[in-house]
Amino acid sequence: MQALLLDHDDVLVMSETLVFKASCSLINEVIQQKGVTYQYTPLELKEKFTGLGFTQIMRALELQHRFEITSDELQQFATEELNLVAEFLEAKVESSPGAADMLTQVRNWGVACAVVSSSELRRIRACLRRTGFDRYISHENVFSAADSLEKPEPKPSPAIYDLAVQALGVAPEQCLAVEDSSSGVLAAVQAKIEVVGYVGAVEESSGNRAMRNRILIEAGAKASFSDWTSFLAWVCPRVSTP
Repeated sequence: MQALLLDHDDVLVMSETLVFKASCSLINEVIQQKGVTYQYTPLELKEKFTGLGFTQIMRALELQHRFEITSDELQQFATEELNLVAEFLEAKVESSPGAADMLTQVRNWGVACAVVSSSELRRIRACLRRTGFDRYISHENVFSAADSLEKPEPKPSPAIYDLAVQALGVAPEQCLAVEDSSSGVLAAVQAKIEVVGYVGAVEESSGNRAMRNRILIEAGAKASFSDWTSFLAWVCPRVSTP
């Protein structure tokens, strides 16, 4: 392994719950404007739409509730949502437990580290600044399916992984990806990159962690971990030595 390609939300940082808290009111406001009386809670949105960006969520709600939203409207709301989320994350987001130690060890091994995410660059960079992870992951090694491609292609499209591999100057078989959603796992698999799951952000007592494990393995993950210590023990034999 010469490059570790990390998903961002609920992998490096504990952000998904905060994201849905920040965006829930706006989502409910938009669908109410479109004649939908049902109002979502942040938890409902997280359980239903983890791994999806705001635009994908709104398009899914459009189909489910049978309303229409124009591209111009959607762009306006997406900009508003990004402002809300970036500000909220930079004030409140915390790192994934053990992630700093994991990044330190990976750097000591001489393995390149990158973020490969469907989230916007502004959102990712706000979290990296807040947690101090920008010390481990350089500006040019942050890849966003929303902003880094000529045309946005969120996961499960492999486009953002293809771009990251090319930019890092490595072959897909020299990389390992870490993902927490089926769409992310599928994106890595389609890019011919070995991928493992991370479920440390899922509450163990709820029973959802075991279910998420199954989902990630069925999508193509080679293994799944709930903590970074176990991940490091698993990945250590795969690290290329000089």
